[in-house]
Amino acid sequence: TFQVARTDSQMTSTNSQKCEQCFMGIDGGASSSKLILIDANEKILAEFSSGSCNKNTIGFEQALKNVKDGIEGLVALSKTCKSDIVAVCMTTAGCTTESDKHEWTRALLDYLQCNDAGEIAIEVHNDSVGNVASVCPQSMRGIVCIVGTGFIVCGYNGDPNIELRSGGWGPLFGDDASAYCMGEKVLKSAALYYDVCDCGDEEAKDNKLALYGGSKVLYEQVMQIANVTAFPAMVEWAYGASDKYKQIAQFAMVALQQ
Repeated sequence: TFQVARTDSQMTSTNSQKCEQCFMGIDGGASSSKLILIDANEKILAEFSSGSCNKNTIGFEQALKNVKDGIEGLVALSKTCKSDIVAVCMTTAGCTTESDKHEWTRALLDYLQCNDAGEIAIEVHNDSVGNVASVCPQSMRGIVCIVGTGFIVCGYNGDPNIELRSGGWGPLFGDDASAYCMGEKVLKSAALYYDVCDCGDEEAKDNKLALYGGSKVLYEQVMQIANVTAFPAMVEWAYGASDKYKQIAQFAMVALQQ
């Protein structure tokens, strides 16, 4: 996995010459993705940050578009061509089954205008593989815990295609340690406070807040972050977001700061 932290579409390049053989890595997260292009000597030619690659949260079409944007950025920065890319390793959130891997492999082959006749080597794995490989590239043995927008714990014993896992099923299945899950609880607490804040009886209000978990502090911080003046406006803010999971996950930091 790549130790690069940049905002979406922020780019850097260390190369201005055309390369004959390039190798591309894609580290796809639930909120953002990082791409890197190197030459045969492992010299970094370009790096690029793009949007999420998690097809389970934003759909495959948008996830693929984010990858394509990243590849175009790498090619432009390194002054290479897509045809110079001879190998791709992609590790991404939302890649769970063999059909997921095949879907990504086929899409990358089509985009890079290759067929299956050995023109380009492509490997696609869950994002946990990249984390273990970055620390134990030779043995591929280790346990990784990823806590971001989503959550997953995976263990490997030498084969990246065989994993022991817990979590990582997405927000509909819980993933209680994820930023999305924590952000959702913050939002619920704010909504509960709004529901009872106009109760005339202060003692009854306090009892309900204690019972159901409503919080005035979280209510105020949620509205400040969303930049709304009335809580009902939060509905459009939350449901109208292009990436609802990323939108809600940002509230996790509010919980951690309390």
